Amino acid sequence: MDLKEYRNKLVGNEEERAVSPVIGVVLMVAITVILAAVIAAFVMDMGDDMGESAPAPSMDVEEGAGENITINHEGGDSLEAGDITVQIDGGEVGDDDLYESDSEEDSLATDDEISAGGQIVVDSDANEYGEHEGDELQVIHEPSDSIVYDTEI
Repeated sequence: MDLKEYRNKLVGNEEERAVSPVIGVVLMVAITVILAAVIAAFVMDMGDDMGESAPAPSMDVEEGAGENITINHEGGDSLEAGDITVQIDGGEVGDDDLYESDSEEDSLATDDEISAGGQIVVDSDANEYGEHEGDELQVIHEPSDSIVYDTEI
């Protein structure tokens, strides 16, 4: 029985042995490149689905005449009136109760832009809020679903 003959069949001779490791390395490099390309495509595509970024206005609140609440826009990004919602203690203030000034004739229209120096006045009778002390007031930017102003009155 010639064991060298069986050894060559099982292990391979000197010329055939080096082929297997080279093929393994090439396959591993190919798999790594394909995996990196798939991950990069997934990560690059995620940036498109992030939605609109939230504006960053600087705001302040004060209780005005007749206990109306005045939200003053002091600087930063402008806000479109149609893009915001005002909440007091989690209850949404209706558009009919929001004004551009203390005069209830200046109703806040959805296409109005609120920029530095502008204000939003919340009617004191809005949704029967009554006393506001200790209430939480939030201005929410709907397109980005972000709270752009949050304070306790």
